[in-house]
Amino acid sequence: MEKAVVYCGTRNTYPEMAAACKSLLRYNKDVHVYFLIEDAKFPDPDLPTDIITVRNVSKQKYIKPDGPNADNAWSWMVLLRGAYAKLFPKLDFILSLDNDTFVEADISELWELPMEDYYYAAVREVELSKWFGKPYYNFGVSFHNLKKQREDKVCDAIIEELNTVKHDYPEQDVYIQKCEPHILELPGDWNIADFTTPFFTRKIRHMTGPGKWDWYPVHPQANQYRRMTWEKALRG
Repeated sequence: MEKAVVYCGTRNTYPEMAAACKSLLRYNKDVHVYFLIEDAKFPDPDLPTDIITVRNVSKQKYIKPDGPNADNAWSWMVLLRGAYAKLFPKLDFILSLDNDTFVEADISELWELPMEDYYYAAVREVELSKWFGKPYYNFGVSFHNLKKQREDKVCDAIIEELNTVKHDYPEQDVYIQKCEPHILELPGDWNIADFTTPFFTRKIRHMTGPGKWDWYPVHPQANQYRRMTWEKALRG
């Protein structure tokens, strides 16, 4: 099974994407990384050459760039998560990571999860779960069963909802709505943040926004790398 991991982002988040990927590759050598980028140029010559960069993804045909959720505070690029089952037709599973996440361990056990009856797996958000009265999951770290999403046509329902109905946290809200109750809850160490299920150890830390990265000294080299790559992006 291919251990596929995907990041997506607009040009102004490319440095964060590259830095996040560096942390992943530091602990995981056998993963295949995909970058979904909005234009034709990714300003980073230092990453491994076997990373697959899907360029000009803004021209994809599934998520409408002028749909009701495209004007959300979040980049419309994150809406592409709703179309992963279509954008990666040959993959059965994929791990989606936010650009403000840092991997701090070997994560290969994710591909050993019993996903037969689940569309995806994620960590629960504490306060929103209380607010909604049922589990609400954070999408910053989400493991997708693309094969089941295609077989059950859940991906079609997700895309249709994203293109027609406005949501506060678009792809996250819609996945929870359309995939319930077939969501596997992950332990909190897979997505350590101030709003997720508390856990004593950590596999993936979620910085919940690039502005918070400097608060954590766990990856000083990544912060330096982010600044260097940002300068390249501005020049490019």
